[in-house]
Amino acid sequence: MATPTPTAAAAATAVAAAAPAIARASVVVVGGGLAGLSAALSAAAAGATRVVLLDKAGGVGGNSAKASSGVSAVPLRSGVETDDAVHLFRDDLMASGRGRAAVHLADALASQGGSALAWLEEQGVNLSDVRRLGGHSRPRTHRPPQKGDKPVPVGWTIISALKQRVAAAAAIEVITAARVVKLLTRGEAATLGVEPATPEGPSPALPLAPVSEKGHDDIDDTPLSLPQSVRPEVGGVVYVHFPATGGGGGGGGGGGGGNGANGEVLSPVSTRHAILADAVVLATGGYCAPGNPVLASHGAATAAGLPSTNAPLATGDGVRLAARLGAGTVDLDAVQVHPTGFVPLSVAAGGGTVPPTVFLAPEALRGCGGVLVDASGRRFVNELDARDTVTAAMRAAAAATTAEGGNAGGAAGGRIFMLLSVEAVESFGVATARFYASKGLMAHVQPGGDPVCPAPDGTGEASAGATTTAGDTDVLAELQRRVGLPSAAVEATLAAVAASVEGLPDAFGKRTFPSAASYDVERVQRAGIWVAAVTPALHYRYGEGEGRGWLGGGMLLPHAAHNGVSLQESSALD
Repeated sequence: MATPTPTAAAAATAVAAAAPAIARASVVVVGGGLAGLSAALSAAAAGATRVVLLDKAGGVGGNSAKASSGVSAVPLRSGVETDDAVHLFRDDLMASGRGRAAVHLADALASQGGSALAWLEEQGVNLSDVRRLGGHSRPRTHRPPQKGDKPVPVGWTIISALKQRVAAAAAIEVITAARVVKLLTRGEAATLGVEPATPEGPSPALPLAPVSEKGHDDIDDTPLSLPQSVRPEVGGVVYVHFPATGGGGGGGGGGGGGNGANGEVLSPVSTRHAILADAVVLATGGYCAPGNPVLASHGAATAAGLPSTNAPLATGDGVRLAARLGAGTVDLDAVQVHPTGFVPLSVAAGGGTVPPTVFLAPEALRGCGGVLVDASGRRFVNELDARDTVTAAMRAAAAATTAEGGNAGGAAGGRIFMLLSVEAVESFGVATARFYASKGLMAHVQPGGDPVCPAPDGTGEASAGATTTAGDTDVLAELQRRVGLPSAAVEATLAAVAASVEGLPDAFGKRTFPSAASYDVERVQRAGIWVAAVTPALHYRYGEGEGRGWLGGGMLLPHAAHNGVSLQESSALD
């Protein structure tokens, strides 16, 4: 930070001498995604008399609200038929960690996932639909049942339920449009006022600190000069409040905000506030939004040239906040690449540029039977393998078809596509697929030759179970016309998938084949086929091997129970 001028320093000292009133809380939670909301509720349930949750966006939810596949856990519920076990989950985590997984963290995620799942169900979330997804040896990814004409996204469903619980909790105050810019040590907190003058209610504005080179609304991550043996205790936070634009300010009871949960509130007018606290929970999430300081410093090699599935708010604030107090960090380079982010079909067909931020093509699409093919219409990987394996195979296939110059059918070299039978889409959720189709990310190529047909409900997408009469357009020929995939190669690929035998490995080592029979070419010609274009994309802050993911890539604070800071993660949600 820049050294303040004598005039600025004197002015700040004079104002501080007036002893401004400072708010106080039992617990401050920084971040309002699943981790932050569950931490706030848990603190209140444990008897905390005032819990303040701060979120820099215009509403809570964060990236958790965008989760689209489910919660991976071995259930504790009695009466649930499963051949899964905690040790099998742990073994899968260790295997996908590729030698970097921490055994105690894999143990924690595998053994505690069931209780976390049970807790979510206690909050009123129905997660009874269980699927086997990539890297898992058993079905263990839980999500809401998909039915009716409206999508039931898992992240939004969970966040909506927890928001209601938080709003009903008298001990919890939510302040949105509030970016925490500094963790206060106990000593610093003491200088703000010997006794808290306002035990209840919002904090009054503090005078602005001398403006640093980064601006007063940026995070103070300049390390304190402390002896190596000193572990500073955390006594509170300083946050900058940006008045929400266009929708009312953030505030208590789950307050809203004008800019929504998928981007930072950027009003030019802001005020600084402080809250003294007995404990601070950092639940700030990851740092995979393109171009932020943490990703730029630590994930450049992984991130190079890739789009991101993250909202702009995923900037790793917790890493920077804790760095000021000397917190240790691990695995900041371990950023997970998800194999399938959606490429707009208009871009895929026209050879345009992939946007920097993309929708996630949920792993559940492959878990319900989605098939990956290259630009030549050929399969090249076990779609349910670990994410790093699928990603590597996609890159290799893209490079090979790029070198070949695409194909005679016209698909751009380097493009990867996902094909889904009607049955696979029905298993995934027709309403959600229609939503993606409305965004230009999926299309149902039908016998009538029109990939998007009017529907009675006005969604613009025909029923996934639509049939046709003889003489209509050849579906595979229409698919070739639309996205360039050679019909003969696709026909051979679909025939091979339809002939797969559950439990027996195919050419790529795949042993489980959801909806395989529905890829029979004659059935596809009658019902049509869904198509999407996909690309690897930055996803989570933990590495491509998932075993390190529960706390890896974050702050490991020694003696966290004693220095007033704890960490909260929710990496089992995807």
